[in-house]
Amino acid sequence: MNQEHGILAKFERGIHHFQEFEKLNYNYLTGISKVTLEADIQASAYRVSTALPAPPLEIATVFGDCLHNFRSSLDYLAQLLVFAGGRIPKDGGGGTSFPIRDVEPAKPVDVNPGLHPTLRAHLDALQPFHAKDPSRHPLTLLNRLDNIDKHRVLVLGAASLSAEVAFVRIGETAGPDARRYPLRLRTDRPDVVVVDRQDLHEQAESSGMWSGGIVLAEGDGAWSDSIWLIGNQIAQHLSVIIPEFLHLARQVAHEVNDTRSAAKGSA
Repeated sequence: MNQEHGILAKFERGIHHFQEFEKLNYNYLTGISKVTLEADIQASAYRVSTALPAPPLEIATVFGDCLHNFRSSLDYLAQLLVFAGGRIPKDGGGGTSFPIRDVEPAKPVDVNPGLHPTLRAHLDALQPFHAKDPSRHPLTLLNRLDNIDKHRVLVLGAASLSAEVAFVRIGETAGPDARRYPLRLRTDRPDVVVVDRQDLHEQAESSGMWSGGIVLAEGDGAWSDSIWLIGNQIAQHLSVIIPEFLHLARQVAHEVNDTRSAAKGSA
């Protein structure tokens, strides 16, 4: 098996874990339809809540496996990039790994023990610090979350749910002209929806298509996107940059070999 196969195999393993995570995520979120409505006649509003339990630990561990394989595929790639330039990767602490920088360093980003100038320029150009918001760049998210998962299980927060719903009497069906209200619900806190008096019923149920996702409860708590969205963004980004790097590394390797052959021929 050559190095390219190893990189792609590691990335595909990450995709496999992400697909496993998607199934677990879907099975968990199917419970979002189980909501409770409490009518407040005086306020002309509904108090909406859900008894959906906390996300199971397995979701966090499988998502962590996905992140680890994605990150490892980049470190495998770093080894290939060094070889492409005619050098030997270094093992151990401080050795060859794929750098991810969300703050611009004093010198161009490189890989120990050094990349061919073409590969170094490409590596530097795709670093998160070039982005408008480096903290939300897919590589920054991957690096941060994988580092957390190396030491402990990622902490999952409540599910964040949303829908455009109609409120009807129990057993009735919402017609096409029924008024619909935006609903934003978290499993750890209810939502209060003020409605038109005609849509207020002592015994009511909601009708609408729900969407939702699990959010992280890490660090400063500023994780607004669902972990599915974060994982998908990372996967999509790697599916672009890994083939680009492999193509460029082949070109550089041919250039280096041709230069060496020419040097030997003229010696």
